[in-house]
Amino acid sequence: MGKSEKTVSFSQSEPLAAGGIKGLERLSGDWERLLPPEQYYSPEFAQLERERFWKKVWVVAGRIEDLEEPGDYFTFQLADQSLLIVRTEADKLQAYYNVCQHRGNKLVADGEGSLPGGFTCAFHSWKWNLDGSLREITDRETFRPEVLCGNLDLAEVRCEVWGGFVFVCQSPDAPPVHEFLSGAREHAEPYRLENLRVITDIELDLPANWKTGVDAFIETYHLHAIHPQMADSMDDVNMQTELYDYGMSMTQHPFTTISPRKSDQETLTEAQRAMLGEVGLDPVEFEGRALEVREAIQQAKRALKEAAKLHLDNFTDDQLTDDQAIFFFPNLAFNAHPEGALFMQFLPHERDTARMIFRIQILIHPMEQDQAHLIPLYMGIPRGADVSCKEKPEKLYALPPAEESPLGEVLGQDVDLLDTVQKGLHSNGFQGMRLSQQEVRVRHFHDEFERYMNNEKPW
Repeated sequence: MGKSEKTVSFSQSEPLAAGGIKGLERLSGDWERLLPPEQYYSPEFAQLERERFWKKVWVVAGRIEDLEEPGDYFTFQLADQSLLIVRTEADKLQAYYNVCQHRGNKLVADGEGSLPGGFTCAFHSWKWNLDGSLREITDRETFRPEVLCGNLDLAEVRCEVWGGFVFVCQSPDAPPVHEFLSGAREHAEPYRLENLRVITDIELDLPANWKTGVDAFIETYHLHAIHPQMADSMDDVNMQTELYDYGMSMTQHPFTTISPRKSDQETLTEAQRAMLGEVGLDPVEFEGRALEVREAIQQAKRALKEAAKLHLDNFTDDQLTDDQAIFFFPNLAFNAHPEGALFMQFLPHERDTARMIFRIQILIHPMEQDQAHLIPLYMGIPRGADVSCKEKPEKLYALPPAEESPLGEVLGQDVDLLDTVQKGLHSNGFQGMRLSQQEVRVRHFHDEFERYMNNEKPW
């Protein structure tokens, strides 16, 4: 544990407020089981994964505010399947497989747009209405009737909305998304996710399997090694974790404090001084120790936000400062704060098993421009950004320079790490992943993942 003698408590019965883990009874209990490295690079495993896993889970495809008017649509690539999500009526969304029923051409090009008149295939001009029903076949009389028998409407995919996120699921038998999200949903609801708007939008194509990404982002055991700078503003030892049904989990990371791994527990760090200044406290006049900064910021933040008429009634004092790292199984890491959230999604690559699409979005509660200073710097929003969120941000395909955003440095370190981990998984000398109790959320994720791969789910 480095220079600190403190350890993490893993007693199931220990109150959450005191730290530790709740929900250990949801684990398989098979701690000595190694996780096989082949699942991270084998094409045969990836094909099985597409059949047994991705066809059966709810996955976030996008945000509902991107579908404001009938005809507004966006596409979503999930492994080898292109999906089309569209607002068909003022109060209704539908999703389809993005394919023409004639010759298999992709019906709509990747991206987003508005087609209020319905969909026309660019290959031979077959047409469908927004509700997926077939409207027109070009030169229909040249087809034999038996060729056109059967259902030629667009093949529909389940589509539901929660928290402003549009979820899709290819299984007709999976539970509703509201049930699927289980305890993670209940923990996230105070953050009013449906009111958030995207202010930063990044999409990266990375040389690592999607599970390599999930594994790295749902444990904090690596922080002292990969992100040593975070020890100045985060306790990476005394955290609170909950495990929920369906592979969901949450860890509360104490922010604005310091790591017990640091030998000096008295002196304020530069990061803490900056955080005090953000809530109107003079770090020069602050007489408390480093471990007292968190409580002082909580009190100052509540007074500051109430004066600005921002909603904090649903939050405890700890939630005002701490990072709520919520994992929505199967592939969404969500770091929530009263001011907004960091959204990180790990998607399987369309063709390459050893690659993934990493979607990163920062979402905030829209506010007046003169309130921008109320958003903590650690959320990674560049100063001067349009916090009204009236205009959709341009999508970036590379991380911003580290000097422009604190997230640039942290995420950059993680991205560099993923490449080396993926390469190491191929080593003939690697026997399989061994997990500590600090990586309990990784174990919980793989327990649920294996239930799908072993055909143990009832759908």
